[in-house]
Amino acid sequence: MTQTGLEVNYYIMVRFIRLTVFAMTLLASAGTLLAQEVRGTILGRVTDSSGAVVPGITVRVVNAASNVSFSTRSNAEGNYEIPYLVPGTYKLSAAASGFKTVVRDSIDVRISERVSINVAMEVGQVTEQITVTTEVPLLETATASMGQVIDQRRISDLPMAHGNPYLLMALSGGVVFTQAPGLDQPYAPTHIVGYSMDGVRTNRSEITMDGSTNVGVIGRYGADLMAGYTPPADVVREMKVETSPFDASVGHTQGGVTAVTLKTGGNKLHGTAYYWLLDPTLTANTFFANKAGQPIADYNYKRWGGSATGPVYLPKIYNGRDRTFFTYGFEGIHDSRPYGATYGEGTLTVPTVAEKRGDFSALLALGSQYQIYDPASRIAAPNGRTMVQPLAGNIIPANRISPIATKIISYWPDPTNPGTRCVNRKWREMEYL
Repeated sequence: MTQTGLEVNYYIMVRFIRLTVFAMTLLASAGTLLAQEVRGTILGRVTDSSGAVVPGITVRVVNAASNVSFSTRSNAEGNYEIPYLVPGTYKLSAAASGFKTVVRDSIDVRISERVSINVAMEVGQVTEQITVTTEVPLLETATASMGQVIDQRRISDLPMAHGNPYLLMALSGGVVFTQAPGLDQPYAPTHIVGYSMDGVRTNRSEITMDGSTNVGVIGRYGADLMAGYTPPADVVREMKVETSPFDASVGHTQGGVTAVTLKTGGNKLHGTAYYWLLDPTLTANTFFANKAGQPIADYNYKRWGGSATGPVYLPKIYNGRDRTFFTYGFEGIHDSRPYGATYGEGTLTVPTVAEKRGDFSALLALGSQYQIYDPASRIAAPNGRTMVQPLAGNIIPANRISPIATKIISYWPDPTNPGTRCVNRKWREMEYL
């Protein structure tokens, strides 16, 4: 038995292929899927100084980053609504002939929020302006969902193991990561959503990305969910963890929903670059390992990447300011660590030197149930059964072993400790069926 090294090389091409396949799957089933809307909405009522509703008022909002504007008019009841707003900071203005222009700046529209802003108009010239600078903090009163928004500042400033933004889900009340601590890599999709929300068991909560489902199903009955794609943290705009999603657009979950929205770019060019290195030469050994004379486990971890957002600009061809923007993210990971330490399995079993040569005779001392049979000797027997002959001495002839298998086996390490007999592995077989 030994602790073996597991090396995982993940390049952006692998991530791109996964995301492409995932997107094609969504397109193929678009007729049966309903997306969750992650864009926000600004709505409210327009009144005059007496409190009477005012129809026909032009309400306009402008995105502070991209300068993209949206407008509407208040209806006969004085109500207005501007939907499908990309999360960000907006400036609102309301104007009409016979009234002063009302301006409200620094309106934060977060992921899938419906922000209610009532506008009070005053009689005057449209060239006159009323700027609203102080108000009670905005509350989302238009939905019954309960949750926590993980804003861009938290995503940028808080430490995250492996740069995995999903780990910030634990900032929400009622959300607990229940998997082994070593199962937090962004390339282990089975365990990324290993969170319990409001008492619902692990891997029962959904993840969406820009409104589309971002999970696959695992398990014998397809009941468990796994993350489909983990974006680099630098291209994530916001996350919203809904622990009580009562919205009719949310389904496919027994627990909560984590909605992720990516950055959409703006008129200013922004970018990041990073490189992380973990190496035994840079790490101190533990106290008990030093006491036992055990060296630091051999491992190596490198993570690098970068991101860029801004306007699409082609010199002398196209200027995308105020209209067309791009977002680009890249991340690569090289991870090599002891397998048992990573996945919580402890010391793992590998074949003995004799077993690598096809000699399993030592297993017969444990019992006849370890007898190996020759599949080429299978013949028909009475009552629809088959009969197969045992291999003499529990040894596979050398000429029956594939040279390809021999080459693969040569990469397995030799055992370092004597093994122990496994009495019952039925529970493990059931878990992975």
